[in-house]
Amino acid sequence: NGTLLTANTPYMQYNEYFSRWVSTATPITNSASFNVNYSAPLLSLSSTNTWTGGNTFTQPIVAQSSMTVYGSIYNPGGTVQTKTLIEKGLHPDNSNSTYKEITSNWRLSFTPKFSNSILILRCQFNVNNPNDHFIRHFKFFDITHSTDVCVGTYGTTTSDTVAIRFAAYDVNDSQPVTMMGIVNANDTTPRTYGVWFRKENAGSGAYTIFNYSSSLNNEAGWTAPFVFTIEEIAQ
Repeated sequence: NGTLLTANTPYMQYNEYFSRWVSTATPITNSASFNVNYSAPLLSLSSTNTWTGGNTFTQPIVAQSSMTVYGSIYNPGGTVQTKTLIEKGLHPDNSNSTYKEITSNWRLSFTPKFSNSILILRCQFNVNNPNDHFIRHFKFFDITHSTDVCVGTYGTTTSDTVAIRFAAYDVNDSQPVTMMGIVNANDTTPRTYGVWFRKENAGSGAYTIFNYSSSLNNEAGWTAPFVFTIEEIAQ
């Protein structure tokens, strides 16, 4: 039993709501009730079983060995949708004493399906810096609404999602950064998120580069991708 809220979008296979009517061996016949909000086709069980809507209806199910649900199922606590980005560009020194976007290539656009959902933002990437011990500051930023996402606030301190003081050994140091933020969707309008960065001191020789090391011509050098995911959780 579930409420189908968005039409014509493939959502999942073998959904838990319908698995009791699915047989991988032989077709079975049963019946079930669904509440729907659209007159367009919402649920396709096989080539001969496409339901066209109505407010509430009960029809027989002839389930084949697989089943695809078209539409979004409102399941509080469940994942509504997930969007991902993998970026492998080499991004040179971006050491600023004030917050600045690392690169527009790390932007990920997202449109929530429900206004009361929460969004979980996660990303990971690697940083190369020389032998300094300045604090690096990172935050998620909602570019569409010009607002910080999941940052701390206290007095005159820097509002960060993550703050790190790297341990330094040599010019090929690889410093992994993992970020996570949670924000209310508030509405279903499209928005774009990015990752911003600042350094405690932008002085001479204190560079910060992303996705690669300063030495790329031998096995001591390295490259690594930027990975960004946004997950919508129904409430």
